Amino acid sequence: MKSKKALKKLVEGNKRFIDSKQINHTIGVKVNSSLISSQKPFAVVLTCSDSRVGVNTIFDTKLGDLFIIKNAGNIVSKSVLATIEYAIVILNVELIVVLSHQSCGAVKYAKTHPEGKTEKDKNLDFLLHQIRYVLSKNKELSTKDITKANAEHSADKIIKNSIIISNKIKSGKAKIVTGYYKISTGKVKFH
Repeated sequence: MKSKKALKKLVEGNKRFIDSKQINHTIGVKVNSSLISSQKPFAVVLTCSDSRVGVNTIFDTKLGDLFIIKNAGNIVSKSVLATIEYAIVILNVELIVVLSHQSCGAVKYAKTHPEGKTEKDKNLDFLLHQIRYVLSKNKELSTKDITKANAEHSADKIIKNSIIISNKIKSGKAKIVTGYYKISTGKVKFH
């Protein structure tokens, strides 16, 4: 599916979710059995692990529609890049979405716990390093705007650190967008 059509499908699904008019809420063995032999997602979504961000729900999509990658703060690592490349090259996905959200706990934690001030946990510091980098460049921004800036930074890292993705975007065979999910309204605004 072309990236423009895929993005339109996400926008339409989010509108149905907001209006409580979902059409893709049937989950059962019949639906699952149709996915056994293959998958054909129309978008790859990198988002936060936050339990309030149910990607298939907020976009009113079915199992198999989205290739979803989740981690705290929607940060980019080598495994995230490889997973996105897999979606682009193997599954022929053309739309990459980096989705941030309202009240992101990872951003709040990074703001209140500077590097080295966590539980002496190098893994947690590694996870939060990207968010802290964005914070250091945007100290005057609100938590909401830091969250959006972090998604933009993740999108930039995806392009800069993957020749495969960068080339697909340059050739018009892929597109990357960021989005912000406002939990209080259900609305996703794409940038």
